[in-house]
Amino acid sequence: MTGSPPWWISISPEELAATILPLFSYPQLSPDVYEGFAIYNIAVWCRAGRWAEPKFVYRHGNPYTDPDLRPIAEAIQVLEQSRLLMRFVAGDSATVSVPALGLTRRGIHALESNTVRQHLGLRDLDTEKSNPPG
Repeated sequence: MTGSPPWWISISPEELAATILPLFSYPQLSPDVYEGFAIYNIAVWCRAGRWAEPKFVYRHGNPYTDPDLRPIAEAIQVLEQSRLLMRFVAGDSATVSVPALGLTRRGIHALESNTVRQHLGLRDLDTEKSNPPG
């Protein structure tokens, strides 16, 4: 195997979290989105370097075994633990419960005030280094 790993695999979950949080304000992921849909489409965004038309895929892969999805799932966990994203599971014992993700009020404020990195305990980087690809 040659070459370095893709950028989203080689950075810390906190750095990836800071990079992907703005995607949750995009119309396709706002005000909320099914978690599996979000993980899969963010992976597509990471690979392409730009936002593509989101796709719903029944089987999106397993974030525990898919090396492209695992860092994104970990970054989402960081965003939840920082109270920037909220997970909601609707349903009852007779229905399938699917978790949905959406920005919290704190997450919205962090995006509006450009303080996402501070909320994640990260230092500010040069503007060039902190911008996501695409």
